Amino acid sequence: MGANVAAITPVTVPPALGKASLHADPNFMPPTGSGVVAIKPAAVRDGKASERDEFKPLIEAATKMDRFSFSCKSYTYKETYDRPDGRIAKTIYHYNAAKPPAERRAMVLLHNSPPTEKQKNAIAEGALKLYGKKKKRKEWIKALEANIKHGSCHMEALGNVLKYTFLTHHRSDYKFNRFYIKNEGYGVRQERRIEYMVDMSTGDLVDYKTIFCDGIRVRDTAGVELELLEIRRTFSHAPDCEMPLSTTYHVRLRTAAPVAEDGAKAEGAITGIGRDFKKVTCYDDRLRVDIGEGEVIGME
Repeated sequence: MGANVAAITPVTVPPALGKASLHADPNFMPPTGSGVVAIKPAAVRDGKASERDEFKPLIEAATKMDRFSFSCKSYTYKETYDRPDGRIAKTIYHYNAAKPPAERRAMVLLHNSPPTEKQKNAIAEGALKLYGKKKKRKEWIKALEANIKHGSCHMEALGNVLKYTFLTHHRSDYKFNRFYIKNEGYGVRQERRIEYMVDMSTGDLVDYKTIFCDGIRVRDTAGVELELLEIRRTFSHAPDCEMPLSTTYHVRLRTAAPVAEDGAKAEGAITGIGRDFKKVTCYDDRLRVDIGEGEVIGME
């Protein structure tokens, strides 16, 4: 396969890869065919992923996601937790990176109710603790590089979209905002399928999904033990627009223990929607002063 990745002939999406395939052989490769490229870890282990033409559209899309993730922006976010017991909880907030750290997240609803002063103060204190800490500026790229290095890749073209499927079991960390999942981060080392979809007409990542074969054991904020089965993020873009029109975040869950005599488990989901993204001037940039352009008074 050469550099002209977009010229791949569209193919029919193959059936989903099952858990048995992963457990049977960690180097399992889906069958190749017209428009399908299969890349084993050994093919990239001794060289840089960026040197392979097949990965360039995905690497460029991930780089754009890093720029978006760490850009200064304002937006509105709504998250809904459909609990396995049938109850529903909603959280809504407005975020603005132009404001001081303690004021950036303006909570409208927290677990269906307006936040109390105690809750507001706790959120503000948490923001202040994070302020000033060194942040990883290449989270999307770092995760992608690990998937390329350790996983087998199945790549195909579906019209204007390139789909990359990685099968891997290397250790990776997953973070949550702690509104409904109790702990912020979980280290995972198990078989999973990771899918990226890149729109070649814009060069943007439009879909990102991780499916865990055995589920991650987590607890929600009510203390219920759950199995996290899938995380999916989608992005809606407008042409020549730096910010997406909207983003969605979906987590599929089920109870760790059966809830019925036949062994059935109850399912739940967390769905987050981000809208009204606008680029703003960072708070720190608004405070920055170039000493060379001013006059210092009172220090004679």
